[in-house]
Amino acid sequence: MISGGKLVVKLPHHRVATLIGSGAGTPFDAGKGHPMKEWLTVIADDMESWLALAGRLHGRPLPQRSSWRN
Repeated sequence: MISGGKLVVKLPHHRVATLIGSGAGTPFDAGKGHPMKEWLTVIADDMESWLALAGRLHGRPLPQRSSWRN
């Protein structure tokens, strides 16, 4: 989902912790005053970076946006 112009994804807690540790994201807080354990706000703000991260999470590269049909 998109929240405040940032990509927010739900992943297993250990994946979220790893991505936060690597600097790829920050904990997501839905305005409740504490971060949600299985939600990550992705730091990158462009679709190419989001696709690259999705490919890494799924273990395979995803096609570049330029190769998509319009």
